[in-house]
Formats: sequence, C-alpha cells, structure tokens
Amino acid sequence: MNPLRIFLLAALVLVVFGSENSEADEAFHFSVEGDNGLTSYSSQYGEAYYTLIISTGSEEQTDVTLSVDIDDDSGWSSEQVTIYDFNDSTCTQEEVSANGDINLGDIEGDSTVEVCMKVSASEASPELGDAVEIGLELTSNEDSEGISLLTQLIISDWFLHTEENVKEFDDGSLLHEYTILVKNLKVDEDGNSIILDDEVTVSQSSEPLGWRIGSEDPNWDSMEKRAIISEIAADQSYELIIEVELIDRGLVPASSYINSNSNIVFTANDNSGVYQIVELEAFVSDYFEASIIDSGGVYVNNGCDADDTASLGWTPSLKNFGNTLDSFSVTFDTSDAASAGWQVDGADDFNTGNLLPKFEDGSFEFNVGLHVPGGLAAGTSHGFSMTITSDSDSSQTQTQTFSATVNQCYGVSMFVDKSSDSADPAETVEFVVT
Repeated sequence: MNPLRIFLLAALVLVVFGSENSEADEAFHFSVEGDNGLTSYSSQYGEAYYTLIISTGSEEQTDVTLSVDIDDDSGWSSEQVTIYDFNDSTCTQEEVSANGDINLGDIEGDSTVEVCMKVSASEASPELGDAVEIGLELTSNEDSEGISLLTQLIISDWFLHTEENVKEFDDGSLLHEYTILVKNLKVDEDGNSIILDDEVTVSQSSEPLGWRIGSEDPNWDSMEKRAIISEIAADQSYELIIEVELIDRGLVPASSYINSNSNIVFTANDNSGVYQIVELEAFVSDYFEASIIDSGGVYVNNGCDADDTASLGWTPSLKNFGNTLDSFSVTFDTSDAASAGWQVDGADDFNTGNLLPKFEDGSFEFNVGLHVPGGLAAGTSHGFSMTITSDSDSSQTQTQTFSATVNQCYGVSMFVDKSSDSADPAETVEFVVT
C-alpha cells in the first residue's frame, strides 16, 4: 500500500515547548496530524498514517532527532514504525526505520518541515478495538530536553470523518448540508482492500435546541436519528449527507458570544465495539430580536358610576429573543390617553442595559399604569403605546399598546308618584309610574 497523507476536519493539536522568558519566541514547535487529532486508525492487517509537523523559531535547530517509544508489554514495537524523509512532501520516497533514534539533520530557523510516519499493524496481531500508544520525542542540540507527544493507534475496519469546512448560518442561509464519510479501511492478510460487510451505525448523539437535523439518505431513520450502513465497497467511503437547519436562532448561541463555533456531534459504532465521533462545525452569526410579554387591552366596568375611577396596572417583561447580548431603548407615546384626560403612570423613556440572550432567559420587567374616569359612555377607549428598539440592530423594533375600553353597564330604577289614593266606585284612580 502506498503511503498517503490523510487530511481531516479534526483540529491540529499543537504542542509548544519553551521556557517562560524573553527568549520564548525561540521555541521549538512539534505537532502531529492523525486521522483525528493525535489518533489514527488501521485495520488488523493495515497501516496507519500520521503527519509530523516541525517548526523552528528564529534559531536554526541542528541534529534534530526523533525518538519513537512503544511499551514493550503492548505487543507492539518501534520496528513497526516507519519514518519518511522530511524533505519529501508527498511521503513516497526514501524511508528510514524507526527502530531507535532517527536523525533528521538540521532545520533552518523560521521554517516548517513535515515528516510522515507509518505504523504497520499486522506484526502485532491486534484485535478490532485494540489501541496502542506511540510516544514521540523531538530533540536537537539547542533543545536537549525536547518535546514529547503521545499519539494513539486504534484498530478499526473503518474511519468516521468529514471533509466539510465550517458552515455559516446567517440571514442568507439557515440550512446547510454536511457530508459525513465512513471510510472502509479493511484489508486482507496480503494488504489488499476488501469489502466491509460489517454494519456501521452512524447516530446523531443528541437533539440540540434550536436545530433540525435530518437526512434524505435511504438508510437514515428519522425516528431513531441514525443510519445503519450494511456494506461499503473496497477502499471506498460511504457518503452520508446530513441536513442541518437553524430553526430557532435565539436558542443557539452566536459564535461571537461563546467565542467558538457550534458543534453538532455524530457518533458511530460497529458490532466489535469500535466507537468513533465526528463533529459538524457551524458558525452562527449574531441575531437580534425583541419581544414584549404582558400588554394589550382590558375592559373596565365603571361606566355607571361617575365617582368610580378604575386604576389599571401592567408588568411588561421585555425579552431579548436574540442569541447574544443586547440592550433596548424603550419609548412611550401617551398622547391618546392625555387627550382624554386619562392619567398614565410609569411611562418614562428608558434603556434596559445589556440583557442576556434568549437561551439564557434575558429579560427586563417594570410597571406601568392607567387611570380611567368613571361614568363614561360604553365603548369609550383610550391608552398609550410603548416601542422597544434593539440598540444593536435598529430594524428590530416592536410596538405594543396598553388600552382600556369602557364596558356597557346596566341598571333600572322605578318611581311611583304616590303610594296610595282613594276614589268612589266607578271612578278612575291614576298612578304615574316613572
């Protein structure tokens, strides 16, 4: 099998070794890219690959030496590790055995070089699910203490990953597709790629608030949120296309608010107990929205009593329905109530100051009141309005009205002009009833 470099979504793990002094910029840097960070995968008769990245500060590093260390009790040895010439960017030329220290020569200052490392699994006779740690140490004449990294190899017939970049969720697009790849790593005893006919189950690990996750893939079960892949052709990858939609922007933190992107996690496993994970990364843009709770119109029943003034009160709650911090300007228009001589309480313009986003229940409460004189005609209605505007996005504004309407009232009275009278027979007596 020709050694190939595998490029991955997983973040590069960078280890910096240097003292905390004024010469810290002279540090010697060493990092490793495996299939998933410091981890790579191989089938029982296959090979795993890593890219070792070496960077120097302003000083040249001389006699750079790479040492490989594997626990003798693990069943593995450094003889199973091959290092490829660091001058070879394609990792296909001269190779050097890693049985012992490997001298990589001198590396100029302010430069970066790559070393390719291959680990052959078959000589260790591993079982699926086995794992081994491979220690790496990099030293030079200028840095005799060196830099140590611990990589890992896991025995698996498949590898779960994605080559997708970060998707941006904003006003332009709240729906994106991601492709998750299940790579068939299975080879026979001669190193030839063969069909993977063991089931691999790829599952959504959780139901994150604010997102809708789905797939049109025929193997996708919408109820179980998973796909069961029964077969992958030799040396091929199964492509599982996942639809990710942001359906409630207030429930998903803005990336600027949490200083990172959102990750939608999928896991995969097979019958041998191998377990892998992949994250779909989403940049969520800032979103601003306001809402007002507890407002509107009410009715009063003081229309039949001129001495009965109805006093009404509201406790509005101003809600930040955005996904990041925001403050809101609040203004009132009391001209309608004032024109009728109705008194308004608490309707003074103000600013809420910063409120937490919707997913953290950011809100601001206050009190307003309205006094309705008694004895008014049924249907008489007046009030005032309140407008809330986002300080971060002036297009996000909402106006609510607080009003009162006089109900029709009912009553009857009866008066008789005299309580009694007298008359001769055949005469008529009149009573006036009002």
